[in-house]
Amino acid sequence: MEIKGLIGAVVISVVVFLVLDLLVKVLVKSKTRPSEITALVLIFALGVISAILWVMKNRVLPDPLIVLTVILGSVWLVGFWNMKRWAVIGYTISMVIIQVILLIQNKLTVFSILILIPLAILYYYYPRMS
Repeated sequence: MEIKGLIGAVVISVVVFLVLDLLVKVLVKSKTRPSEITALVLIFALGVISAILWVMKNRVLPDPLIVLTVILGSVWLVGFWNMKRWAVIGYTISMVIIQVILLIQNKLTVFSILILIPLAILYYYYPRMS
């Protein structure tokens, strides 16, 4: 059952990314950054906003790991938007550390594989970053 969920999550993630990427290519004429990076930033920003709204709605302090992820994620988003290499390196290091923490806490799931999708895109454009 977990593999079917993973396949579904990967397919949905890729479809959402491709649709958003297509919209960015059609609607945004600026060439300061690749449309794939813009789409990733939008998806990540929605994740950060939804996490903040969830905390505000439930008035419950989440797991410190989630708080750390939101704070660091916001910093990396600024770097991705500005096409900075330090953001890709920082994101990679923080995702590895988070995966190790999840493994130690026995909370690691097969859905953790999904972080490979943005990493592949970011490292594809890494040589074009400053």
